[in-house]
Amino acid sequence: MTDKHQPHPYELLSLEDIGTLLREAREREGLTKTDVSSRTKITMEQLNTIEDGRPPKIASVYARGFLRTYSELVHLENADVVYEAYKHLTSRNDDDFDKPLTSKYMDNKLLAENPSNTLNIVIVVLVILVLGLIGLYVSPSFRAKAYSVMPDALRAKLPAFEQAAPPATEEA
Repeated sequence: MTDKHQPHPYELLSLEDIGTLLREAREREGLTKTDVSSRTKITMEQLNTIEDGRPPKIASVYARGFLRTYSELVHLENADVVYEAYKHLTSRNDDDFDKPLTSKYMDNKLLAENPSNTLNIVIVVLVILVLGLIGLYVSPSFRAKAYSVMPDALRAKLPAFEQAAPPATEEA
């Protein structure tokens, strides 16, 4: 009994195979990794990831773009098949776009280790704001300075500011 499913050509390639094909094509063209990096603006880290056949650490859409650019530069034969294989092998990263950027790309240990730190930060910011507002009402000189630097349009919307009379000076 034979299997009715014939594998697509791209299903026969692994990430290592793709990396080997690209490296060999680059060497045939007489290019170094530095040449490829400078011409395509692909970082050396990404080039090494592709050529070593490792899964990309970036969103797959970017990795596939890098692969397409790289394969065009080195005139890779069957580039479409290689691209489809790479797309098939790295498509698991497509759900990355549903995650917030902070969870995907940023190392946010402060919040990961203790989620209550977020609440503490919010509380501190609110306390600072409340103290600033209290300072506006307690200190007439601070209030007068704040009022004097306001734009006229904003000042017109506020109630009239009663400024204390300046201290009397003795005239001789």
